[in-house]
Amino acid sequence: MAGAYVAPPGDQLGALLNQLAAIKRRLSVLERPTGTQLSSLVAQVQAALANIAATVAAEIAANSLTTSEIEALVAAPGNISPGNVIAAGQVQSNGAPLKSLPSHNYTVSSGYVATWTDGDGTIGTSPSTGTVKKDLAEMTADDARNLLSLTPYWGRYVWDDADSPLKVFFLAEDVRAAGFGPDVAPTVVGEPLQLVNPDGTPVLDADGNQAVVPVGQAWTVNYSQMVVPLIAAWHDGAQQMAAMQAQIAELTAQVQGLVAGGYTVDGGS
Repeated sequence: MAGAYVAPPGDQLGALLNQLAAIKRRLSVLERPTGTQLSSLVAQVQAALANIAATVAAEIAANSLTTSEIEALVAAPGNISPGNVIAAGQVQSNGAPLKSLPSHNYTVSSGYVATWTDGDGTIGTSPSTGTVKKDLAEMTADDARNLLSLTPYWGRYVWDDADSPLKVFFLAEDVRAAGFGPDVAPTVVGEPLQLVNPDGTPVLDADGNQAVVPVGQAWTVNYSQMVVPLIAAWHDGAQQMAAMQAQIAELTAQVQGLVAGGYTVDGGS
């Protein structure tokens, strides 16, 4: 071999090295894969790939959902725990009650607790115990008198069927004009309120345009806040009625005394 060390003549080690080199070359040739071996190797690789593909497919089938399963879950998601939930339809709770953190974790609704909705869409309940009340002052009849000036109505919403049962209403504009504040007659803030039907379509005014409530105008009535002044007005009326009954009883006693004393209506004695 060119460049290789050649042992001097008579050196037996050099001859041995040459023999070892020849053996190495022969082993190298013998270790080269044959066509049969290559074919077998390709088959083994293909089998391994097929096994991997089958394993992946099995894992996908075991841990993935079909289109119909996904659609079913979208229609009825069950228990979910994301940060925010936006629902176009109704939200119901058949188990633990819904709670609203902005309302201090009070229960949103139950069979025996009234609910409220804030202007930003927050829903919840408020406790009525005196423990959470301050600046209390007894309401007088004069404070509640404007409530009795309001006109109650029978009627329907514009989206109600013509044969649907009649509802009872106060008009938000009337309640606000009577002097009740935004806690009783909430007003529109931020931007005009575009009125829509329950199906999301616009409520149209007489000109065919979408009905809009301007900013600052009352648009709804918090009927729960009207109960207290109604009781105050009734309480005043009850007191007046009691006073009148006392006067009637006194006058009746006086008349009976006069009759017993012989006094007659025609002036006789």
